[in-house]
Amino acid sequence: MAEATALKSQLSCYGTGNITALSQVVGVIVFRRYRFSIKSLLDSDDRFEQRQRNLRTAYALTAFRIDHQRYPDRLEELVPKHIDAVPIDLFRDKPLLYSRQETGYLLYSVGPDERDDAGEESSDDIVVRFER
Repeated sequence: MAEATALKSQLSCYGTGNITALSQVVGVIVFRRYRFSIKSLLDSDDRFEQRQRNLRTAYALTAFRIDHQRYPDRLEELVPKHIDAVPIDLFRDKPLLYSRQETGYLLYSVGPDERDDAGEESSDDIVVRFER
């Protein structure tokens, strides 16, 4: 109710003729009310896109392994035969994090919290881990 009263007092100074100013005020109020929902929705979309990138990279890693009987030491070895360019982590705008392991590999994005948690499954990192 207090929000409605505040909105009414803010809108009264604009009158009915200034639709642009009115739209801006309404936009600010809607944004303030729903900003966490919007951020959550955008994070969800980015997570989905990052999972897709990780999976495409995992396919390229498998193709490399078929060709060379091993996983690459670095993602750059996949270019240009298996992928066009080294995949970028959407959340830090740098290449995905990758390490060849004794029995497979670890590939991950830092995720929406932008913190490198070393690919821990319980973290916000978006992980593909393969072990034979």
